[in-house]
Amino acid sequence: PAAAPRARAAMRRVQILDSLLSERLESLQSSSTFETGLLLAQNGSQADTVLHLIPTPSSDEDGSVPGSVDASWMMTHADAVSHMLPGGIAVLGAYLFSPCAKFPALEVKLRPVLAAALKRLNGVDEAQAVLLLLPTDARKASARVLAANSPSMKPLELNTISTPPQLHCLEATWSFTAQLWLQPADGGGPAQLAQLRRQMAPTLALLEATEATIGGVRHAAGATFSQLALCGPQQPHQVRLFHP
Repeated sequence: PAAAPRARAAMRRVQILDSLLSERLESLQSSSTFETGLLLAQNGSQADTVLHLIPTPSSDEDGSVPGSVDASWMMTHADAVSHMLPGGIAVLGAYLFSPCAKFPALEVKLRPVLAAALKRLNGVDEAQAVLLLLPTDARKASARVLAANSPSMKPLELNTISTPPQLHCLEATWSFTAQLWLQPADGGGPAQLAQLRRQMAPTLALLEATEATIGGVRHAAGATFSQLALCGPQQPHQVRLFHP
């Protein structure tokens, strides 16, 4: 008999602080007519929680027409922001503040920004990129979502919460012992910093090639704190490094 069709995984929830959403919309409606920016969110095990909205900065060569979308500059901004974020926090997508009538046309221009965000979220289960639509001429925000392998963006139910999620910061300090030899830098020889880098290169390459286990489990790079907490009751968790 034919195998039963595989059940489709439920879509991840997207939630935002009620105070963040209402206060930001009210602030924009009182001071601006158009704005784009990025959504910063915590990637939980089952839900993405929007924590902050970052406006798109002006570029050094900003000759754009007011009220227009510069997707290329927004993607450059998203790349820069992504490099500064701690684990578990990511650029979930973008937001748009404009008249409702302009949403459809501007959504098309923002699709590359959403596609780039989705690519960066490839370590998240059921990853999806979100476009938050904030109207200049209405009181209620809405959202659209771009999921992997989806040909088009779809409406998204945006949930509001009253309490921010609890964030955890994990820190690790690594040290190694190595015997290094420094030669005088005078006489045309390499600088001492260059000597140190050359001698340390094999050890650093070995560390970069290692695989780490936490509590005996090898986790994906985008593992959440809640997933790490399932490793067992041992506190702190035992971390071991293995190299090829």
